[in-house]
Amino acid sequence: MAVLVNKDTRVICQGITGSFGAVHTKGCLHYGTKMVGGVTPGKGGTRDANGLPIFDTVDAAVRETGADATMIFVPPRLRRRRGARGGRRRNRPDLLHHRGRARAGHGAGAGGAR
Repeated sequence: MAVLVNKDTRVICQGITGSFGAVHTKGCLHYGTKMVGGVTPGKGGTRDANGLPIFDTVDAAVRETGADATMIFVPPRLRRRRGARGGRRRNRPDLLHHRGRARAGHGAGAGGAR
């Protein structure tokens, strides 16, 4: 599956008010990404440090901004604990990071990041 992003892609950030979301949103804006807003439950109706609107839900953000892509910076403790089938959801090591580095053996080449 190919993911195509171009100058017209409208991006929202889930977790925009958190430390990682805020830093990466600022970086994206610096490099010219068309950031159109963010999502943080309970902070809808406000704006982030860059002046982007914040919404309570992804649905509201997409409806209001026309976003067609998202980046996600939500801590594991805030994700749902159960998957769609009702079973226990396991953390995906290939998606988790620790102190800015990928966990050992995942996503950092053959040897993994340490």
